[in-house]
Amino acid sequence: ILPSRIRCAIMGETGSDIKFMSDNPPPLSIECKNQESLNIWNAWEQTVTNAEKESKTFPLLFIKKNRQIPLVVMEAKHFFLFLKATRKALND
Repeated sequence: ILPSRIRCAIMGETGSDIKFMSDNPPPLSIECKNQESLNIWNAWEQTVTNAEKESKTFPLLFIKKNRQIPLVVMEAKHFFLFLKATRKALND
């Protein structure tokens, strides 16, 4: 997906924070949190709820706080599927 086909949600817009403007978008539902104090479980619940509402397969939560690197939270089963697909692609 080209960067020009990705946009951030507007304040107050429902659903995922990252919107894919494509005829064949990836099955990702991305929530982003930039907070000094974060309840990761509440943030994850919001991420999963958005994914379910949008019929997306893979909920992803990006978290960040000042002077720290961003992190990505995902279900372990999805991480292992990603790892398997990456290994397969490298071996093809």
